[in-house]
Amino acid sequence: MGRYILRFKGLGKRPECDVQQVKESPGITIVEEAGKMLLIEGTVDGLRTLASKLPSWVLREEQDHKLPGQVPRVKAK
Repeated sequence: MGRYILRFKGLGKRPECDVQQVKESPGITIVEEAGKMLLIEGTVDGLRTLASKLPSWVLREEQDHKLPGQVPRVKAK
């Protein structure tokens, strides 16, 4: 299972009927909702199938970025 960002690319607010479809999809969990985006977890195949049913949405894999200037530190015991 992976974590993906599902972003509504249409005008205005995201359609709640689309969000409901995501919630009802088997094997897919909404982790967080923010504006036009949903952070979701699920299998790659399940997520791609869902994305194909939602043409106004874009599916992208979640990415982590390290901030510049952060130095790894050893934690004290």
